Amino acid sequence: MERKIIFIGLMVFVLYACSDEVKVENMSGFYPMNIGTTWNYESTSYITTYDSTGKFQQLSHTIEPQTTVVTKDTAVNGIVLRQFVTTIMALSGPVYEAFYYRQDIDGLKEYGYSDYGGTWTDTEIIDSTSQSKKQSFIQRFKAKATFSNNVFLYPLPLLELSYPLTVNSEWCCYPNVTNGASKHVVENDTLQIDGKAYPCFKIETIEPKEYEYYYEWISNAGLLKTESQSVMQDWVTGDKSYGQYREHIITIVKSLQLK
Repeated sequence: MERKIIFIGLMVFVLYACSDEVKVENMSGFYPMNIGTTWNYESTSYITTYDSTGKFQQLSHTIEPQTTVVTKDTAVNGIVLRQFVTTIMALSGPVYEAFYYRQDIDGLKEYGYSDYGGTWTDTEIIDSTSQSKKQSFIQRFKAKATFSNNVFLYPLPLLELSYPLTVNSEWCCYPNVTNGASKHVVENDTLQIDGKAYPCFKIETIEPKEYEYYYEWISNAGLLKTESQSVMQDWVTGDKSYGQYREHIITIVKSLQLK
């Protein structure tokens, strides 16, 4: 399971709602990324389990607070990247993840990540032959990352958002790779957060080996919500005799501070 918080540029933006559409000017500065900007989330995970015959067993859920903070700029191989650090308050203890981004007129690009403990690493995934055959496309792409200045750099940056964002626009997240995940702007939407209305783009990530669906709600105040449901998973990979499960996750911002 991967959680990820994304972000965009420094330039001035204008976002406003007009009846049933969201209009945006100067998309290169659409998403806030000033250092010190903070989002506080609540993530609820619903896990449905099934026995070896596919019969329903139980539905359980957990709630995990998460905080994402824009922390600093980091120079990697001569490129200045902006770091976002996410703290996930898991039941087993806090998990820390960092992702590194730049933005240009084409869109938001993710260049790499850091693992601070408590999450999987590329080395652990690729060392196992049986696992490597079954891992998702995203994990296989990241397993090719190189390590520099404490950052795992991807072979090529991932295109998280493609400008301009318009309803029905679609793009491939992984450059020069066929059959990779793609994203699609489904519609304009509005979320009520702490008594305030935020016009959003609802964006679908199309990655059928990993998810039945994965949606993000992006506004000029950042990533406000994600909702996903995984494909059916084996408790023991490749062996249905131990039963299966499906995970439904809703993560929504509870408060935010823009700098």
